[in-house]
Amino acid sequence: MLGFLVLIKPIREHSKFFMLQFNSLDRPEDRPNTLKWIILGNIAPGMFILMFFKWLFAAQGALTFILVFITGIGDGLAEPVGITWGRHKYKTRSCFSKNKYTRSWEGSACVFLSGLVFPALQYAAFDNFWQVLLSMLILAPTMAYAEATAPHTMDTPVLMTGCGVILYAIVNIV
Repeated sequence: MLGFLVLIKPIREHSKFFMLQFNSLDRPEDRPNTLKWIILGNIAPGMFILMFFKWLFAAQGALTFILVFITGIGDGLAEPVGITWGRHKYKTRSCFSKNKYTRSWEGSACVFLSGLVFPALQYAAFDNFWQVLLSMLILAPTMAYAEATAPHTMDTPVLMTGCGVILYAIVNIV
């Protein structure tokens, strides 16, 4: 979180590099509260959620990497992929909001595919094959749906909590 200090206005306005970093995070609908939304809505809750699930999974703590990868890589790639290659658009409502947001199937596919790939890559953290298979089958569609309908700027906590709860249920029931 200390890395975000270099993105505060007085510093970023004197450095092209830091301004470029800030512009990559800044969205017009978030202004003038971009950094506040990122830190208080994503980074801080995400850290606490990860610590909780790391503690909850105990011996299977490596499962928390699935939360990180789906959120960081799957959701992280969804927006640039959707903007660059997203030809097939759909509109969806955000939870707790009347606003409709435009998404692309290509962007949502990033989250869907990450829900398939990352549980498979973490197979050693599971107790048996059925847990891996169920994780792949359940996480892919639920994480894609959660990302598409998460409240604005709150997709990190929504994805991490949803993924963690689903994984916890799978490893304790199956």
